Order: sequence, then structure tokens, then C-alpha cells
Amino acid sequence: MARNLDAFLALVADVLLRPTFAPAELARSKRELVAQIDELRTDDRALCARFFTRNLYGDHPYGHAPEGLPGTIETATAAELAAHFKRHFAGRNLVIAAAGDVDAADFAARLGRAFKGMRDVAAPPTDPLEVRPPVPPKGWRIQLVDKPDRQQTQLMFGHPAVKASDPDYVPLLIGYEIFGGHGMNATLMNEVRTKRGLAYGAYMTLSERRGVGAVSGWVFSGTDKTVATLKLVLKLYVALMQGGVTTDQVAFFRNFLIGSHASEMDAPEHRLDARVSAEVAGLPPDFVDTLPERLAAVKPIEVNAALRRHAHARDLAITMVASAPVMKKLLVDSKIRETDVDVVPFDSY
Repeated sequence: MARNLDAFLALVADVLLRPTFAPAELARSKRELVAQIDELRTDDRALCARFFTRNLYGDHPYGHAPEGLPGTIETATAAELAAHFKRHFAGRNLVIAAAGDVDAADFAARLGRAFKGMRDVAAPPTDPLEVRPPVPPKGWRIQLVDKPDRQQTQLMFGHPAVKASDPDYVPLLIGYEIFGGHGMNATLMNEVRTKRGLAYGAYMTLSERRGVGAVSGWVFSGTDKTVATLKLVLKLYVALMQGGVTTDQVAFFRNFLIGSHASEMDAPEHRLDARVSAEVAGLPPDFVDTLPERLAAVKPIEVNAALRRHAHARDLAITMVASAPVMKKLLVDSKIRETDVDVVPFDSY
């Protein structure tokens, strides 16, 4: 409630300005995090995403799971956490936003009172948000996450793309909405589900990051249909890279994105999330408000040029969660080289 804003900000400021990392709380948080990772291993889709991100980015900062690893969580000390917190949770590294019954000037004044004493410093000398470009994959390699007794397969594939601030980002938004959006007439959904019934859904999205983001595809199929599904999505992605999209597709999906954006911005929490995400991604202050105009101005030739530059369909990180003895045989029988398949236990990461 607006009448509680000052009291609420006082609590938030106390957490950010005076963290204690009390032993009992730290121990409990560690147990909870390790339990979350254990629980994640029961969710095949989340498990696939965890392994795929590491497969895609490798030792790049984006390749590290944000929830951490059980070993490093358990051995982390309060002193290490306090030093990390002090380094990163400083004034100009923080984005604080609000939506509701308060105007900008009033909110800024309240923040000034609540957070008085916070170090107003620039980012560390090596800005953690300005991360180095990732090393892209070469060719097609399959990371097979071995989980016993699977009757279905979670499959993800993708490669690094562009920063959100890149001029090609908005044209690529349209291109990948055409190819892998949630509409039934998007290429992947139409070809994989509607025409062939190989999966319940198939998607490909472009991530919004300050550093180089990625395009990531996902499909969920039965074990007996996995190889056919994989080959189809790879064939379709190569066709997109080589042939691009049509003028009619650009016109339809451009308008679809504009309409979707307007619908999402109706909700305060979505407006807030979009603005904070844009700020963290290093986008201009007006990016969220002007996105419809930016989308409307994109021409089909720009979409196809961006796809030619950034769609790397023959160089992909591929991860699947399946029963390895069964799936590896299916892959090898379909003429995929055994040396192109890396098997890893599902509980190894």
C-alpha cells in the first residue's frame, strides 16, 4: 500500500545497507539452495535448460548457473559473501524501480532518505556487466544428459547472437518470432506440431542481455520421435538461415509483436519488469516506450540481413535429456557419429 512505502523502503534499505549474514540464516539459505538444485533435477525441462546454458556458454560468465553448485554453496563463507555484496551492491550498480501511487520526484526523494549513506560509486574497474563475448560452438555436437527411464526427451539447441543494444536486435526479434514464436503459424510450431505431430510445441527465442545474448530453441518429444524431430528442426533452421523470411511474414508478425507489447504493458508488473530489464541490458531509457515504433519501422530486407549475419544454423550447442543407452543408439542408427555425442550424468551438474 502507498501509505506503507516509507516503512517498506526502510526495510529494503536495512537489508541492502546493513546485511549481517548471520550464521543461522546463512546455514539455512545454503540448505535451501542445495535442496532447490536437487529438486530441479526432477524437472526435465529445467534440468535441460541448466545443462544447455553451460553447454552453450562454456566457461563464459553466462554459463554459470545462477543458483550455483552444491559444492561451492556449501563451502562459501560469510566473509566471502560480505565482500562480494559490498563490491556489487553499491549505488550506481543498483536499479530501483516502482510503479503505482507515487510520482518519480517523490519516489526519488524517498529513496534518498531511505538509502542515505549508501556508497554512490561507479561500477568496479572491470565492469561485471560488460562481459566478454562467448566462444561460439563449431558444428553440431550433442550433449546427452543421461536420465534413466525417460519415455520423452527435452531438447534445446542454440548459439550466441547479439547484445540487446545491437542495431540488429529488433529485426532479429521479428525474425525469430516468425520462426519460433508461440503463434500456431510460426514455422517451428506449424511444421513440428501442426503438420507432423512430432511434439506438443517447438519454440525459438532471442534473449535480451547486456552482453551477447543467445537464440535458444526448445522442443519436447517422445523418445521414438526425438531423432526425427531433431533433424527436422535443424533442417528448418538451415532453411531460415539460407532463405530468410517473406514480406507477408514480416508484416504479420511485426504487427503481432506490436500488439503483444501493448497487451503486456497493460499490467504494472510487466511495465516495471520491462523497464528494469532494459536498463540492465544497457538499452536507451525510452526503449520500452518506443519499441512499437522501432518494430513498425523494420523492413523485410533488414530482417533477412540480420538473419544472414547472426543465424548460425550449422554451429549449434545441442542438449537433450533422455535415457542415454536408448537415445544414443537411436542417434547412431540414424547416421549421427558416435563421437559427436557427449554423455553426461543428470546429477553431475
